[in-house]
Formats: sequence, C-alpha cells, structure tokens
Amino acid sequence: MKTKSILTVALFAFATSILSAQEATIARLAGTESVTVTLPSGEDVMMGQGDVIPVGAWVEVASGKLFLRTFQGTVSVFSSGSVFEVTEIETSGGKEKTRLTLQSGDMVANLDPNKRDVNDYGVVTPKGVAAARGTNYTVSVNGVNVVVVVVNGVVSVDIPDVGMVSLNPGQATSGGLATSISNVLSGGDAAAAAATRTALQAAAAAVSSLVASGVDGVTAGTLDSVIGVIAEVANESNDSSVLTEATSAAVVADPNNAQAVVRSAVRSRPAAAQAIVAAATQAVVSSADPSAPADVQSVADELSGAANSELESTGAPVESNEVVEDVADAEEAPPEIEVPNDNADNAPNLVTFTIRLSGGRFLAVTVNDSDDSAVVLNSPSVVGAQTAQVGDGSRVVFDVPASVIQTLGRSLTPAQRTNIDAGITAVLGNLPVIEVPNDTIIISPSS
Repeated sequence: MKTKSILTVALFAFATSILSAQEATIARLAGTESVTVTLPSGEDVMMGQGDVIPVGAWVEVASGKLFLRTFQGTVSVFSSGSVFEVTEIETSGGKEKTRLTLQSGDMVANLDPNKRDVNDYGVVTPKGVAAARGTNYTVSVNGVNVVVVVVNGVVSVDIPDVGMVSLNPGQATSGGLATSISNVLSGGDAAAAAATRTALQAAAAAVSSLVASGVDGVTAGTLDSVIGVIAEVANESNDSSVLTEATSAAVVADPNNAQAVVRSAVRSRPAAAQAIVAAATQAVVSSADPSAPADVQSVADELSGAANSELESTGAPVESNEVVEDVADAEEAPPEIEVPNDNADNAPNLVTFTIRLSGGRFLAVTVNDSDDSAVVLNSPSVVGAQTAQVGDGSRVVFDVPASVIQTLGRSLTPAQRTNIDAGITAVLGNLPVIEVPNDTIIISPSS
C-alpha cells in the first residue's frame, strides 16, 4: 500500500507538472493594467500581471505592452494593438515547445541562448511559421503583410511557396528570401520598411526592459549585441535615425540602461555620437517622474561622458552643452518639411500635430492651410498637439485635437482631411483609412 501510495503521489505530481506547462503567464504589463483574454469557452475576461492564460485562449492588447512567459527564459513581448492565440505549450522529449499565433500587431521573441537545446519556439503567421531556439527577433503582422526581423541569433521561417528561409542577425524577410534589413529600409515596399523600423525599436525596447529581470537569459551583453546590429544597419543604410530611434526606445524602456546603450551605439557608429547622446538624453528626461524632473544638463554630462569613453581615439568628443541645445531644439521645433509653394512671398501657414501609433511610434502630420496639402512622416517624438487614441484593437480612432482646429481657426477642410488620410495610408502601408464626422480619422485595422 505504501509503495502504491508513493507511486500515486509521483504520478499526480508528474501530471500536475504537465498540466501547469499548458499555461502562459503574464509576467509583466507596461502602460496598461489589464488585457482582454477570450478563453477557449468563449468567455471574455480581463487579466493582469501574474495571471495565467490557458492554451487555446486569444489575447488582445488594446494598449501598452504585454510580457508573456511560457517557460523560464522564453518571453514574448506584444505591443499595443496585437491580437494573438496561445496555440501550444508543452514539454515533451526534453523540449519546451511554444507556439503562438499572431493575428495582427507586433511582437518580440526573447529566447535564452543557454537553452538552445531545449527551446522549440515558433510564431504562426499568415506567411508561415517563424521558429527559433536561442535568439531575439520580431514578427509584425498587418493583414497579409508579415515582416520578420532578426537582431540576435538565427531564425528559420517556413514560407509557403518559398520554403525554409534562414535569417541571420541583421536580416529580414517580408514573405520572400532573406535580405539585409538595410535593403528592406531602402527598398520600394513602404509598408515593409515602416514595419521594420518599428520592429528595430520594439526589439531594442524589449531587450532593454528585460536586462534587469535576471531570469530570462537577457543580459547586458544581449543588449550590446542588439544595439550593435541596429548600428550596423544604420551604417549600411547611412541613416542614423534608425539607430537614434532604437536608442530612444531602449532608454525609455529602462533609463538605467542609458549609459550602456549609448556606449554600444557610439562604438558602432561614432559619426552619429552627438545625435545618439541627444536622443538618449531626451529619452531619460521624458521618462523622469514629473514630480522629480531630470536635469537636462546633468543627464547630458553623464551620457556625453559615456560616449566620449568610446571616442578617445577619434578626437571628436561630444560636447554636453551642444547636446542640451539639441534637446531643446527637438522639443521646440517641428520637423523640417518641404511644402511646395509657387508664391515665395506668401509663406505657407503650416500646422503640425502628432498621432501616437500603437507600439510607441509617432506620425507627424503637417497641414498647409494655404493649399490644403498635408505631409505625414514618421517622427521620433511628439511634435505639436497630440491626438487622443481610442479603439478596441480591431480599429484605432484618432481625434484631431481641438488645439489644431483652434490654430486653424476652423475645422479641417474636406481637402485637408482627404490629404491627411492619403498621407497616413502611404506611411502605414495602404491600410484602409475611413473618414467620419467630427474631425476624426479611423484607421482599420490598428497599426
């Protein structure tokens, strides 16, 4: 009887361990307190940090970010606007298997490289399964458009009609053969380029936010590798904004990593040192507690020192006073946008406001009140009045701020609204943009 009892207890313990592996845990939420989970039964529930999500459940991240842990060292970070299913989680044959189905949105996979022998991780998309063992990579799904970007390790993507595509650090695919990230950014596919820029920022932010966890295999060395890959992309594409945007995202995610991020970025792209320090300084200042604002000069001094420790042999040190001026200029001045104007004596009346997209990305919208033209560009930060975002994940609504309407002296004209719609559509990759009354623009699905 005693032997039988022991055997019964052992079997029960084994069964319980298998059962517990059939769930994912919300390790952390950032920018929100809960997410909507549709259970396999069809019931919708709100879940928060520490809650477990069963296999077969669908999750909608309406705002903020969700950090999902399926096994120790296996963390997936989903950005605002993401919808996904926890498709499969199991331990079998010594492998820890995770399958997540990403219906829409952006996610970053962080897999402990020390567990390559046991990791079996894959993201199911409309363009195939992106699988890896120990790496950091992003997957973006927008309708049938899928972009996979690798910043660390190796990822295999099984693409229908193409076959297995292997991606190394600094490479990406948008449904075809592997290519360099710089080629995607400079190619003719605007949607893929925009998604890739967002993916690089998301990867930097996700890795930076996990460095301090100590349990997920993400270290300071991982962050250094990721920033280094993004810096190489900036070198290849000769576009420092790719690196400064990622720098800012990484610092906002965890300001404690600011010096490490600056050193990594400057080491790989010394020519952009001052821009890197300015972006990091602005990120630290903007992330500070409003009740205890950070001193711009002291932050600039500290980060300039970090940069200069990497620039000793170049003879071109970063001057912290100039960084302070750059930060002030960035906060006060809208982006320089050329607007055609046949009458040089009649300066155009430009009004700029910002749309905040899911995932922390910004669009600067500049309206020319003289000829009703509108220019929409990616922006590293808020410029002018900021829109309010509303939506349930299936669509996102942007209300044109009252301050913009007040500045114009009237509501936006139909021509201005049409041109803004066209500009947003071009930047976001031909997403359908729908006009509705009351100076509101609806973008569906969410970007």
